[in-house]
Amino acid sequence: MKALIDGQLVPIPFNFNTIAQLFPKEMANRLINALLSEFPFNKKVPILKLRESRSKVLQYLAEYVYEKVFLHYTEKQWGVRPEDLDPLTGRVPIFVGRDNRYFQAKYQGIPLQGYTAMFEKMLDHPNITVLLNTKFT
Repeated sequence: MKALIDGQLVPIPFNFNTIAQLFPKEMANRLINALLSEFPFNKKVPILKLRESRSKVLQYLAEYVYEKVFLHYTEKQWGVRPEDLDPLTGRVPIFVGRDNRYFQAKYQGIPLQGYTAMFEKMLDHPNITVLLNTKFT
């Protein structure tokens, strides 16, 4: 998945590649080293955990990700600030590594013709009736 941040398409979840793309080299190295000094490589770290860090560098990164990714997305998607929702944004991770995938499962895939075609085929089954604009009782 990618997000548009400051005019650049960057990998989400936030990871070392995202950091290297968005920040000047020296600052990116400082952020990456701070992550590695506090968290294991190839692990996901929730934003709330970064916010709780004593490291000012990691607190800065947590606020940056919160502001640039989750605040405006949540406001646009749900019409409320993240604080007014379940603490989901606090569980959204930064990945301590260079893997751009959201999930690190060994096997991953998407339908060959995409999800729309897959659902159209499923809904075309004779045992399924699709009712639109129908009151639920």
